[in-house]
Amino acid sequence: PIVAPAQGRLVKTGLPYAYKEDTVFLVLWKRRGYNTSKVAVRSESKAERVLEAMPSVRMNVERLIRRIMALTAPLDAEAPDDLKGHVWLHRLRATESAGKVSALTPGAMARSIALLVAQYNLKDSDGKPL
Repeated sequence: PIVAPAQGRLVKTGLPYAYKEDTVFLVLWKRRGYNTSKVAVRSESKAERVLEAMPSVRMNVERLIRRIMALTAPLDAEAPDDLKGHVWLHRLRATESAGKVSALTPGAMARSIALLVAQYNLKDSDGKPL
């Protein structure tokens, strides 16, 4: 997963601690050890904010996570207690559980990526499908 180094679960309180001006911590919940782990990531600089209007694919990790947190905030209110505080939430579309809130799983991520690649006919630099 993008935001789960060493199999940790990113919790919504994961970005509050500024270590240096351009660094924040991701706080990951470690399921097996029942503990937290912190990973330092580079924060958005003032120069990046100025260049924000320029089209670019590159996105700062902190900014990406904050965007996901904002998009999934409404789902957190509906999530079952065991999923509250998860960052990667989505609404299920399957007929038997349509509308329920769930955490993103590796299988769901793989299916979504495959659909995205097929829908947009994405290819690598050699022209082969991704």
